[in-house]
Amino acid sequence: PGSNRFFERKEVHRQMTTLAVQTSAVAGHDHLHASHRWRVQAKRNEKTWRCYAKHHHHHQQRNNINNRRRREKNYYSQPSSPSSNHRRQLIARTKPHAQRLLAVAPQHEARASTETFDDFEAQKREIQYLVPYRERLLQESTLEGKIGIVDASETVQAFMNSKTDLVDKTMPSLSKTDQYLIKAAVVCGQQHVFSKYISENPESKASLRKLLTTLSKVEVFYDMIGGIVGYQTVALELMHESFGGPPAAIHADKDCHGLDCVPNYDDDNEDVSNCEDSECDMSLHVPLGPDLREGEGDFARKAARIGIEALPEMCEIYPLGGAGDRLGLLDPGNGEALPAAFLPYNGRPLLEGLIRDLRAREWLYYKIKSSSPDIFGGEEIEKASKLVTPIAIMTSMAKGNHRRISKFMNDSNWFGRGSDNFRLFEQPLVPVLTTRGGQWVSETSSEDNGKNYSCDIALKPGGHGALWKLMYDEGVFDWLEQKNRTGGVVRQITNPMAGTDTTLLALAGLGRQDNKALGFVSCERAVGASEGINVLVEKTNQVTKERWYGISNVEYTELDKLGISDEPAENAGAEESAYPANTNVLYVGLKHIRDALTSSPRAAFPGMLINLSKAVKNDGTKGGRLECSMQNIADALMRKSPGKLTKEDWMNLPTFVLFTLRRRVTSSAKRQRKPDDKSLAQTPDGSFLDLLLNASDLLSNCSIEHPPPDDGSAERYLNTGPGFIFTIHPALGPLWDVIAQKLRGGFIARKSEVKLEIAELNWENVHVDGSLLITSTNVTGEGTMSDVDCGRARIINVNVLNAGIDWKNEENVYWSAKYARDESAEIILHGNAEIDIEGCTLTGNCKYEVPNGKRLVIRNVDGDTGCLSETYEDIVPGVPSWRWKYTFAEDVINLHL
Repeated sequence: PGSNRFFERKEVHRQMTTLAVQTSAVAGHDHLHASHRWRVQAKRNEKTWRCYAKHHHHHQQRNNINNRRRREKNYYSQPSSPSSNHRRQLIARTKPHAQRLLAVAPQHEARASTETFDDFEAQKREIQYLVPYRERLLQESTLEGKIGIVDASETVQAFMNSKTDLVDKTMPSLSKTDQYLIKAAVVCGQQHVFSKYISENPESKASLRKLLTTLSKVEVFYDMIGGIVGYQTVALELMHESFGGPPAAIHADKDCHGLDCVPNYDDDNEDVSNCEDSECDMSLHVPLGPDLREGEGDFARKAARIGIEALPEMCEIYPLGGAGDRLGLLDPGNGEALPAAFLPYNGRPLLEGLIRDLRAREWLYYKIKSSSPDIFGGEEIEKASKLVTPIAIMTSMAKGNHRRISKFMNDSNWFGRGSDNFRLFEQPLVPVLTTRGGQWVSETSSEDNGKNYSCDIALKPGGHGALWKLMYDEGVFDWLEQKNRTGGVVRQITNPMAGTDTTLLALAGLGRQDNKALGFVSCERAVGASEGINVLVEKTNQVTKERWYGISNVEYTELDKLGISDEPAENAGAEESAYPANTNVLYVGLKHIRDALTSSPRAAFPGMLINLSKAVKNDGTKGGRLECSMQNIADALMRKSPGKLTKEDWMNLPTFVLFTLRRRVTSSAKRQRKPDDKSLAQTPDGSFLDLLLNASDLLSNCSIEHPPPDDGSAERYLNTGPGFIFTIHPALGPLWDVIAQKLRGGFIARKSEVKLEIAELNWENVHVDGSLLITSTNVTGEGTMSDVDCGRARIINVNVLNAGIDWKNEENVYWSAKYARDESAEIILHGNAEIDIEGCTLTGNCKYEVPNGKRLVIRNVDGDTGCLSETYEDIVPGVPSWRWKYTFAEDVINLHL
């Protein structure tokens, strides 16, 4: 910071007042208006209380508490260090399945080096300078007023008097909005970004336009905390807190009851000195909730039935904004980096897999209705056939994500669902800050005669927590309300496993049944795993004795900072953690989420943090960007109680958790496995093995014998491929109870392959040694669902014998369905085509392609299963030879022909 900034700081009045957050209309849509009053007084940055466990020093602490208040009150006016007394101590006590935290904002250990001390002081000076500007800007709703506030800054005045190319030649022709964006960046101390701008250089001008576009989106998205200046201030506060400074304002607000909040009370409230051990801390418990494995699946069936009935009220939400850097995906055409949504998993992009899962649940709903016309009637069945669940997709500017996703959807004809049933909205990229005073990281991207004339800065997505406010700002909540949707399921793109069996239907059923605000699907977790945990938060206001309860999420990077001991679960062995894993598979009650957004910036920007673990400059300087966590919206949905709740009451919170077997709900494909890497964790290879393990369980339910999916060991799986491959279109079920009635008995030999891209299938006693591929081009009907116009196959007492997959081909990629075959038995059904094979052996390389409107019947000749007759028959329009009918017997779906 220059001398002008130094003298200006002394002149700026630092008393903060209680603020009403207001925002203006942008691009024709009213952005979030907060009716709350977010308290960000200076004293909340100048003091923090530490509540200590009752021990032999308790009496002395009570006597000294007022002295400590006076010491902490004037933090920003006194010299300090990273090891000062203002860093809260994290004291954790372990209990069986519960931990108590006395002061809960995340903290790194204090850093004592000279360099760290300089960074610490630079952060402190910047915060001291920026906070008043943030507060003034929050109070001002007009562009003219905001310009007046930044123009009063001596830093901006010095910049405007600098006679640079930008100031003299370019800014006069810019709009007032663009001028404000530049000045806001300057107030944040980022003059260096514009220092090499040359007005006559085309690339320099293009980089400025790109920067202004980015800053405009940052200003709009972070309006509730002060726009660009607010982003910079909060990021610095969190950075400073991480270095040992006082808690950021978002952690110290009196209305903050979430996981990362700290106790903070008015100076004149003497009750704080009576802090008792049981009343001034936060307890984290292992959450309680139903398990889909209870009663041999009976509970899952009940919950899934409610979820099926609720489908017309549901939506799906896909946060695709992440960059997916660890997958290393490249466009084969131009070498450009691709987002994770395009990972070719099991033969298709991950995004297409999510939409197939959704179509399967809609098909299940339709089949139940259409199978009972005497109960539901023609009008209701027709309505069910047109059920299309709206999908909200958050894209990103990173890697051309938004452009690529939009093109992919168009090229795929929106998967026959209609573009009006999708809403794509773009997550903004945000500046990367260094720990040295929050300087933005510049990027060299334009050169002229060896000189860099670019205004480019390093940008990264601001975390999937941007989802909720973007949905509000972009009118997505309004759009869903117009479509009469009350709840939704959130899925992450890198987890293709969540659609397995009853998982998503049961989740939606539980959320809808009790009008819940938010639900998590959770599962077992290994001790020390690099994944977040679900906890039940119990928090007490030490003055009023009121308590807050709710299910929340703690990222694995925050466990040590919060003092959470990642211990083994009781009676579960040494490897399984006491705390279950957060899978980021969520149920959301749309009205609850929307109401929370209008009540607090903490809900609009949930779980704000800054990760400083990585270097952001070539010289090793560390830094990060402000990020939000999608699932920490839970911290704004806690239940308030006048007293302590019992464990039975924990089941009646606005938030809930649902447990299931890990591989039934999550197996992510987040990173590329290197050739010499034997670890399967979070790789497509590992995820595909879990898919086959699920297939193994399903086949056992169908009484189909098969080899181990890993061919005996993970090492053999990686070296020679899986023991077998069995994949299906999810519309075959998706419930395993349904599939087990369509597939009845048989055998799949080692190193064999079965692919069933069909919904209407009648399989009995089929033996496969080689490859069997059945594909219907019209699995659920074209556009409108129809079990009359789809393909169907009847295969009874059939043997398939061929060479199958070329397992020795070194170019095979099994998880991507890219592998060579020596031979296969392939069946392709066009439109409403049918095939009926009984008592036959299909030998060698054979292919049966049946046109629309035809039925192919294959039988043996005179009892010789290898000698086959083929007969083509016409299908009477609208009259298939058979079809499955679905009916409920209590909560079990029974099938009959």
